[in-house]
Amino acid sequence: MNKDPSRLWLMHYNTKNKQYNPQEIANWVQKKRPFSGAPSFLAKLDLINIHRDWKVLEIGCGTGKYGLAIAVKKGCKIVLSDYSYGVLTLAKNVLDVLNKKLMDVSLVQADIRQLSFKNHFDLVLSMGLIEHWQNRKDRISRIIEMMECVKPGGWIVNWVPNKANPFYKLWVRTEYPPLLETPEWPFDANEISELYQEVGLENVFVTGYMAYITPFIWPSIFSRLRFLSLLLWSIGRILPARITESLSLKFSHGIIAFGQKPC
Repeated sequence: MNKDPSRLWLMHYNTKNKQYNPQEIANWVQKKRPFSGAPSFLAKLDLINIHRDWKVLEIGCGTGKYGLAIAVKKGCKIVLSDYSYGVLTLAKNVLDVLNKKLMDVSLVQADIRQLSFKNHFDLVLSMGLIEHWQNRKDRISRIIEMMECVKPGGWIVNWVPNKANPFYKLWVRTEYPPLLETPEWPFDANEISELYQEVGLENVFVTGYMAYITPFIWPSIFSRLRFLSLLLWSIGRILPARITESLSLKFSHGIIAFGQKPC
């Protein structure tokens, strides 16, 4: 299918952004429980030891909740970038709820292919972007464009859907119909690692995120069942780290790939 993912996702976000509640997104950002919301996301970023003085760019920011979580919890300077005016308006509304005076956050409307930042950021983050290109060459180009924005020694972090999850295809059909119009390209840990290494990133590693060990609990349901979140978090704390990570890479809804730009 050769449909343009940029056009289709722009239409999706510009029509669906009114369905998102800025207060609910702000609540996610401000959650304190370690097993859900922003803390579970930030626990992954702790693997690269983010510093307060870091400059962070989130590309394809959508609602902005991931970048805003870094701003709130880590105190970093954040730039939220997306090509959709609709979702940037939503991100601004979330920022207003959180009290933007307390944070150093900027919003930029731009396509990843048109960003003008060069060697500027300590961390460039994307929580669901490169999978929207079906062509491998295009996916490599997106990673290179992210690399151009980050300083030497800085980090590239990408969340991508997890091909290894045996229930991934069923989730797409039941939970996210837009993906039927413009299919995404899910990754396994080896594939995303190979792309990172091919473009020259160093210290590459991959971890699972949103670990639905109970495979019949879909994300939209799971996020509302706090006791299940707590249960799975507790299991992860009890099991040996090697087993937990293996389960995470197998059953997570997505995986997060880290790579460092050479100095």
